[in-house]
Amino acid sequence: MAPALNTRYATVLKAFFISGTLLLVLGVYGVDDKVGQSNRKQERSSRSKDRKMAGVLDRAPRRTMDAVKLVFDTDATFPQPVPYDPSQSSISPWNYSSITDDNLIPPVIPQAYCLKEGCLDADGVEDMNLISKPILLQIMVLRRVNQKNRIVLKMEKKMVSVGCTCVRPFVLSQD
Repeated sequence: MAPALNTRYATVLKAFFISGTLLLVLGVYGVDDKVGQSNRKQERSSRSKDRKMAGVLDRAPRRTMDAVKLVFDTDATFPQPVPYDPSQSSISPWNYSSITDDNLIPPVIPQAYCLKEGCLDADGVEDMNLISKPILLQIMVLRRVNQKNRIVLKMEKKMVSVGCTCVRPFVLSQD
């Protein structure tokens, strides 16, 4: 069962990577080409006016942003998984379960949970001088919301645990 969850986890990470790249590129280059051309013309016209007014020739090169087309290749190779499983070789081992919500994109999110309360020593024996705590990561997800008979996607933050680590116990004294 663990290999299937790791495969799902890898698939979700690939989806996050692709959607993040898409958002980054569209955020930077997602301008309609006609709007981009219009903005460049206005930029050139204002620059020439500035040069005439200042009477100084601007010799610094100007960079313009051009639109880039994205082509998603579903057969693209991704980095190969690590040959060892860090979740089982850690001194604070963990395993994965999944959170399923059909109104979220992605609909399945892997969630790590710690297998031990303490941490393992060099002999593999649980030591309670250190405790296992989850490593939390804030991710962005899209939630489908039905508004006036149409579906709207709203971005929201979600905290997920991605692994476990060992920490010193926190003891609060009552003096």
